[in-house]
Amino acid sequence: MSTDDAREVTAHRYARLDRATGSRAAPLAVVDLDAFDRNADALVARAGGAPIRLATKSVRCRHLIARALARPGFQGLLAFSLREALWLAGTQIGGDILVAYPCVDAAAVGELAGDDRARERIALVVDAPEQLALIGSAVRAVAPARRGPVRVWLDIDCSLRVGPAHLGARRSPLHTVSEVVRAARAVGRSVKPVGSGHSFSPVALTDGVLVDLSGMCGLAGVDRNVARASALGLPAALGESVSLVRVRAGTRLRHLNQMLAEQGLAMPNLGDIDAQTISGALATGTHGTGARFPGLAACVTAVQLVLADASIVECSRHVRPELFAAARLGIGAIGIVTEVELACVPAFLVRAQERPERLDAVLERLPAWGADTDHVDLYVFPHTDRALVKRNTRLGPGEDGPRLADWRRRLDDDLLSNTVLERVCRLGSRSPARVPALNEVAGRALSARTFVAPSHEVFVTRRDVRFRECEWAVPAASLVPLLTGLREYFARRDPVVGMPVEVRFGAADDVWLSPGFGRDTGYLAVHEHHSAPPSSYFADVEAMVREHAGRPHWGKLHGLGADRLRELYPRFDDFVAVRDAVDPQRLFGNEYLTRVLGD
Repeated sequence: MSTDDAREVTAHRYARLDRATGSRAAPLAVVDLDAFDRNADALVARAGGAPIRLATKSVRCRHLIARALARPGFQGLLAFSLREALWLAGTQIGGDILVAYPCVDAAAVGELAGDDRARERIALVVDAPEQLALIGSAVRAVAPARRGPVRVWLDIDCSLRVGPAHLGARRSPLHTVSEVVRAARAVGRSVKPVGSGHSFSPVALTDGVLVDLSGMCGLAGVDRNVARASALGLPAALGESVSLVRVRAGTRLRHLNQMLAEQGLAMPNLGDIDAQTISGALATGTHGTGARFPGLAACVTAVQLVLADASIVECSRHVRPELFAAARLGIGAIGIVTEVELACVPAFLVRAQERPERLDAVLERLPAWGADTDHVDLYVFPHTDRALVKRNTRLGPGEDGPRLADWRRRLDDDLLSNTVLERVCRLGSRSPARVPALNEVAGRALSARTFVAPSHEVFVTRRDVRFRECEWAVPAASLVPLLTGLREYFARRDPVVGMPVEVRFGAADDVWLSPGFGRDTGYLAVHEHHSAPPSSYFADVEAMVREHAGRPHWGKLHGLGADRLRELYPRFDDFVAVRDAVDPQRLFGNEYLTRVLGD
């Protein structure tokens, strides 16, 4: 558009506004509704599916508020004051109303407490115990027959500090986990930390305060070459030179692996998923594979956590040892972990040998592989005689080998293990009769390969296929009988099972709620594609492993309760005693913990 054309359009627009407003007295305002709607749509697009709460201090016209709320993507109001919220609650403008700023108007709080309709729609933001006391006093001043509970939200500071610099408004005095816990106690709500949301079990679900630790990330310190592993009470397999690394709780494993590599260090062992935060992985009993290597929690040397009384404590084998024994794998029941100290080893390479095998040969050789190979990972394809065996060997200093070509990695790990598997699973969900043939193809699709790579690149595999999972820890000697029983089960099962069974090994450890506590362990994981209809598969496997004293992975699906778990975990009552001592009111509780630990 030329300059002259733009001037003409502007002149036409002002002439139109003059005609529309000429008979009206000032002051007045004019809103271009087309522009208003375009701006609203742009906000919805930028929100990426998250609902938008409309701030009434920015849109002061009730008709425009109603117009915005009628559009998809907008939900609820953010009011400037409680008086304004009370007025809005009496109008026909829909949606719930959150009062954005802490309220000290005791009379208005009293009106809210006595108005049933307003209480259904209005919640107050609070950011200090003193404000809660004011609200409580105002509510109690209303006659008992007329008053009801007033809903509140906690306002937590989410601004960013980088050294001396501060980005964002200091909107709330709640800056730390400890302050959040103290405020949650004051409002009588439970508190649950959440990591990456990777768990299949409801271990982190709550209707109270959910604390996202993802902003607490990075290394807090590295103490190199401290001692031999055995001198620190760690598994001897960690070797002669152990470094202690302080890690903030919200650090994701994929980022931790990168940061350790930059320091010339590595985790002693890893699971095959790196999406979890370190605190979430420890809390649920994440493990890798390897008969000489226990789960991740066994490599923890110290824990910093916030307890239910909002105190910040440090524990280790020598400082509050009972608390440490419970907190390093605490399933979120002991407190909110804010930092952990991990025993790490010098970075190392791994030689990966992967090949398809017949199941009969695998069952015959599996015990020897588990004992003689550093890390064994096995995938059994249901309704076939096929399995994929991964045998990984740790290399010493100076040892090396051929790297995996990029095209081969893309073919095997991206295309076959994810894209093709996803399509096979979807096809199997639609046509169950095809599953045995599809599994036969999948079991043969991956050909043998041998390569060398840094440990975390071998241990971790890309997983894009969505599924449900349950996993059981059994005595290592029980794996072959269980796999034999599963083969017979698949032969007679209808409907059929589309996804592989995964088998791994682990060393005994002394972590109270570790599935590997006190015994050399075999891990057996079964999966269902997310598109498959629910079936009896997981319950059937749970019944099979019961005969082998199967212990569940805390982050995966299972149906066990406290009575059965007490039989399976020798230190179960010790764990509960620590929980009783540090959280007698169950501030960190939820329905899942009530089921697995008792009231």
